[in-house]
Amino acid sequence: MEKKKNKSDESKPPLMALNHVSRLCRDVKKSLEFYTKVLGFVETERPASLDFDGAWLFNYGVGIHLVQAKDEEKLPSNTEHLDPMDNHISFQCEDMEALEKRLKEVDVKYIKRTVGEQEDAAIDQLFFNDPDGFMVEICNCENLELKPRDSADAIPPAPAPSDDDADDDSEEETENFPSPTPSPAPAEEGEPEDIKASEDGEFEQEEGEDRGMSGWKKAGIVIGALLGVGAIAIGALIYKKRQDNLARARYTYFNQSEFL
Repeated sequence: MEKKKNKSDESKPPLMALNHVSRLCRDVKKSLEFYTKVLGFVETERPASLDFDGAWLFNYGVGIHLVQAKDEEKLPSNTEHLDPMDNHISFQCEDMEALEKRLKEVDVKYIKRTVGEQEDAAIDQLFFNDPDGFMVEICNCENLELKPRDSADAIPPAPAPSDDDADDDSEEETENFPSPTPSPAPAEEGEPEDIKASEDGEFEQEEGEDRGMSGWKKAGIVIGALLGVGAIAIGALIYKKRQDNLARARYTYFNQSEFL
C-alpha cells in the first residue's frame, strides 16, 4: 500500500543517511593501514568494474573510499598542519581517553581541546591528520542537544518501517499472543442455567451449588452403598439366628416343665 505524502515532504530530498567519504591518497596501502589500525575501519570488497587503484572501508555506519591520486597537487601540501577551523570529518567517541591513548601508541600528532563549560554540556575534541594531510576529528559532541534554529524546521526522526515490516510485526504479535478462549455453547434443554464458563475455559457452577462429581467419587458412593446393604443383610441374618435360638430355648424349657 502506497503511503500518502504531505506537501512538505515532497519539497524535501528523499535522503536517508551519509554513505561514505572519499579520500585521495598518495599510497593506498599506507592510508588503508591508518584507517584500519588507528580508527578501526574494516576493508570491504570493491566492485570488480572499478579499474583504478583504491580501497573501500566501512564501520560506524559510514564508509571511507580511498582513491589513488593521479595528481598529488590536489593533496594537502603540509601533512603536519592542524587547524580545527579547516575541513575535516568527525567521529563520535564514547571514550575519549582511550582514543587519546591509542593515538600516543601509534605516534600520531594531535591537538586536544574542550569547548564550552561543564554547565553547558562541554565537548572534548581531538584533531589529527591522516597520512595524506586530511584532518580527522574525534569528539563527544552528542553531549550537546540538537536544536533547530528555525522553529519551522524539525530534525526528522529515524525512517519508519515499511508496510511489509509492519505486516511482519503484526504477524509476530499474533503468534506471541494466545488465542482467545472460545465462548461456551448455549445450554440445551434440561441443563442447569447456573453453570457458567470460568476464565480458564472450564465450566463451574454458581457458589453454594454442588459441583459435578468425578468418576472416582461416583465409584466411592456405589461401593459405600453396597457395603451398607451388606451390613444390613448380615445384621438381619444375625437377628434371625438369635430369634431361632430364643425359640428353641423356650421350647426346651416348656418340655422340661411338663416332664416334671
